[in-house]
Amino acid sequence: MDIAVCVKTVPDYDMVPAKEWQAVEGGHPDISYVRDCFGCFDETALELALRLKEQDPGMELRAVSVGEATGLLKGLYAVGYSQVTALPPAEARTELDFRPERTAGYLAAYFRQHPAELILCGRQTGPGDSGMVPYLLAQELEAPCVPGVVALNAPPSGGEVLAQAMCMDGTVRELRRGTVVILDNVPDCFLRLPTLKEKLAARTREVLVETAECPQKELDGVTLERLEAPPRREKCRFLEGTVEEQAAGLLAWLRESDG
Repeated sequence: MDIAVCVKTVPDYDMVPAKEWQAVEGGHPDISYVRDCFGCFDETALELALRLKEQDPGMELRAVSVGEATGLLKGLYAVGYSQVTALPPAEARTELDFRPERTAGYLAAYFRQHPAELILCGRQTGPGDSGMVPYLLAQELEAPCVPGVVALNAPPSGGEVLAQAMCMDGTVRELRRGTVVILDNVPDCFLRLPTLKEKLAARTREVLVETAECPQKELDGVTLERLEAPPRREKCRFLEGTVEEQAAGLLAWLRESDG
């Protein structure tokens, strides 16, 4: 069986000191020194695919990322991935963050040329991500989509069912060829670390770089020029006195607000 995991490298914002998160006029704090990492949901997808492979050693695992080839992606060879592919986009990295349809378009173009039996995606890349890429990818490929998955297991028998998925609501879904699987929040699920021996064995492997054609659509003429945070207008009023006095004061304030 051939499983492809879609991932995206994102800045590790935990490395940014708190003082640098203060508002900067006209832009974003400097994060040029920040290393890349995988978001928690992408890590879940990568690790659960490896656990599924442990149940079926003949399985082939691929990782696909819309972005540049990086050392972080190359490291996936050491933990057991047989192929890692980067799809450099035409857009800047920050622009793609607000255009999930473009990211899904690049992935769909890749999978049309290199189909996978199952496609795994994390629920979202990181904080603030739209979480729409997996759904848009399934739409582009006209493929079934199973969200909210927290565990993957090999099927009890062969046939059309490639794997079984345990969902957050406790249901078990049978996964068939071409399904897009969306991994959700799995406690204590982190991508394993390779041993020194595994790192040495994979040191000569390189990330494959392919060009995926993602034609501009009619709606793509719209461009994002700027983002502005609205002024904060919250007011805080402290209620004093007994519980009854506080309740009466809250009721009076609510009536004033409605008036």
